Amino acid sequence: MLPRLPWLVRALVLLTLWGQQSVQARRGQQRVQPRRGARCAEGKAACADLHTLNRLLMNMAAHGINDSVHDERILLEVKNFRKIKQKTKLHGCVLLKVLDFFEDVLLKTAQHPHLKAFLPAMQRCVKVKEKSCDGLYHKANWNAGNQSQPLSSLKPRDMAILQLHLLQSASEKLSDPGLVDKALMEMQGLVKGGYVQGRGWRRWEKTKQG
Repeated sequence: MLPRLPWLVRALVLLTLWGQQSVQARRGQQRVQPRRGARCAEGKAACADLHTLNRLLMNMAAHGINDSVHDERILLEVKNFRKIKQKTKLHGCVLLKVLDFFEDVLLKTAQHPHLKAFLPAMQRCVKVKEKSCDGLYHKANWNAGNQSQPLSSLKPRDMAILQLHLLQSASEKLSDPGLVDKALMEMQGLVKGGYVQGRGWRRWEKTKQG
């Protein structure tokens, strides 16, 4: 390519061109590297989504659960629980205890292994950290809640304390098979009743693969 130049000069020119190409190649690799890192990040454990939870709960219902003689509620009625959902932190703190309770319930039965394995992923969806709930849990331990007042008059925090007490009371009776059946029946309404929906639950949407 450079016939008129001495061989030493031509060698220096070729070395210079080769060095420039190497630098450009390294820069190109550096530009691609972040994209590879981003793709790797997609492999991290994703937050559980409500569609999967609802499917697992429907499968649980399809296996049939015995009716329970217990008429006491474990979860508040939807219209009352909705008041807790008005406050993000309250909802998150209560959800952590709800999920803990149902995890204990599932340990009492040999059925529903897929749902058992799914519960830890469900807890990752709760926005609040358990440590930030210590104040509410401490108050619930010392306050039995305003159970004598009409539920419609309770404020969100009082409603949250009442729900925590209902969960604690049920936890102490899990040796009763009838109460376990009652808990499993109420568990089926977690998604349909909206207990896990709202600002205290982080919804995960699957990314479409092109």
